[in-house]
Amino acid sequence: MKRETSRGLAPVTVLCATFGLSTAAFYAAKKASESLDDAREEKSRSPRRGFATVEEILAAVRKVLAEFPSWGVRKVWSILRREHGLVVSRKRVWAVMSAHGLVLPKEREHHEAPPRGHVGVPEPNRRFATDGTFVWTTLDGWVSLVPTIDCGCRSILGMVVSKAQDATTWLRSLREALRAAFGSPAKVPRGLELRTDHGAQFTSAEAKKLATTWRLEHTFAPKGRPTGNSIVERVIRTLKEELLWTRDWADGARPRSTAPHGSPPRPWLPDRACRSRAPHTSSARGPCGAQAQTEHFVELQTRILPTKCLDRRGTL
Repeated sequence: MKRETSRGLAPVTVLCATFGLSTAAFYAAKKASESLDDAREEKSRSPRRGFATVEEILAAVRKVLAEFPSWGVRKVWSILRREHGLVVSRKRVWAVMSAHGLVLPKEREHHEAPPRGHVGVPEPNRRFATDGTFVWTTLDGWVSLVPTIDCGCRSILGMVVSKAQDATTWLRSLREALRAAFGSPAKVPRGLELRTDHGAQFTSAEAKKLATTWRLEHTFAPKGRPTGNSIVERVIRTLKEELLWTRDWADGARPRSTAPHGSPPRPWLPDRACRSRAPHTSSARGPCGAQAQTEHFVELQTRILPTKCLDRRGTL
């Protein structure tokens, strides 16, 4: 409310009487308006309080880099906050350092991606692939599951389920697949490829010896690109989605599912030896060995998983 009129400055009493206000209300509103205007003016001509300016950040950064020239953005940022007491974010420190050429250069140039190919092959017995995953069981804890796949026909040729995670145990799946497909190393066709990742089990001396004995060309999936072993990765995903994640398992030898409404758990695909030796109770641990473990999951291939249900669009 302004007091200026065409005839001059209006008195406060006349102004209040005209608009029906008390003089106390008029002066209170005037004081609040002046305080708000002063705050806006102060904010417009001075930076935000508590936050460092660009000049302060740049000076502190140069001081830190003069003592530690090999430090990067994150170390410099931590020193600015801890020792210099500057309230600044890491992204703002990076922006200031980048604008003034204080960021460390890249260690290596970006190389072009290697040529892309296909993991799948048009015919069987040309490329085998293997990998491992883990299943949680109530009695044995984490149990490893290692399938071996023919990338041509997408068949599961070998399967090992064991609590052990050493190279001998994991490579047993490949040995079973090779014996089932060829019988002996002399019958292995020339040029048969084995595709794995860079896991410790597959880069071990035992894996090299196995590849030499069975005349396999051992190739590895590119690091950081799981699609380089996409066929067996897709098999493991199907196992998880269709079976492993759909129920609870008691142990690696005899997977069990917990039936609803408090009924006792039912054994999943038990063999006759296990049925005759141990009762099917939730606390019984069957005497089934590694062979019985493998038989349970190999039978999974014929009962639950179709032989060629896997995705054929896996690419390197």
